[in-house]
Amino acid sequence: MTKDRTLSTAIHILCILGVLRDELVSSTHIAKSLQTNPGLVRRMLLKLSESGLIESTKGKGGGSKLAKSADKITLDEIYKAVSYGPIFGSFEKEPYQPCNISCSMGGILKDVYDNLEYDLQKSMKKIKLSEIISRIK
Repeated sequence: MTKDRTLSTAIHILCILGVLRDELVSSTHIAKSLQTNPGLVRRMLLKLSESGLIESTKGKGGGSKLAKSADKITLDEIYKAVSYGPIFGSFEKEPYQPCNISCSMGGILKDVYDNLEYDLQKSMKKIKLSEIISRIK
């Protein structure tokens, strides 16, 4: 199973902006911390900006900052800003009709995954960005 690091990247970016508070932070500065390229960071900043979590200013001397206090941002909000679709994916192929397991598994896993996703998002609503920032040494 491959790991999607989109949420982790978004949290990392928001922690930088939360620590530096009202400073405008450039995508280059953020990219160095993430050890990635500024283009990837700019794409993520666009998603975070569209969701209202950050404010960005373009051009020389521009950058990004949090649009609201870190104690007002939940992991659920961050997840919804940068992720598409369900957390867990099921089968996309047509079931093999002669097999009861093949015919049943999609519906079974959808129910299981829907419940897991609901519980996970409920938990994510309780965790604030400020709690993660407070653990940075």
